[in-house]
Amino acid sequence: MFITGLTEKEKSRRYRERLKADPEELAERNRKKRESYHKNKKLISNMPSEDKENCRIIWKLRKQSQRNRQKAVRNIIENTPPSSPSILQEINLEDHFQPTTPRPSRAMSSKNEKIRGRKKFDETGLNYIEKM
Repeated sequence: MFITGLTEKEKSRRYRERLKADPEELAERNRKKRESYHKNKKLISNMPSEDKENCRIIWKLRKQSQRNRQKAVRNIIENTPPSSPSILQEINLEDHFQPTTPRPSRAMSSKNEKIRGRKKFDETGLNYIEKM
């Protein structure tokens, strides 16, 4: 009979359980991590001027991309129509409609046949690509 070893997930779970079982060891480990963080942390006030500039440029670009992501999400939320009229949401739809079974899909005649009604989006995912 062949016995398999523990997976990485199981090993790390057991390791964390062992650490949590001994609060003193956990506190010591956390103290060492905190000391290491403070020792290796770099303050911008202690950097040379070139590194400061580079750091601030990186921060600026990251903030720009964060704002663009938030703006895209906001646009999607604002421009998405509601899923159903508010009157239908107040009515219990289960009482009025019976669930239907899905129809079987038709087999495509060839692999290269395009599905009608499918539209392609640009890289932002917000606008349709027009056919030329």
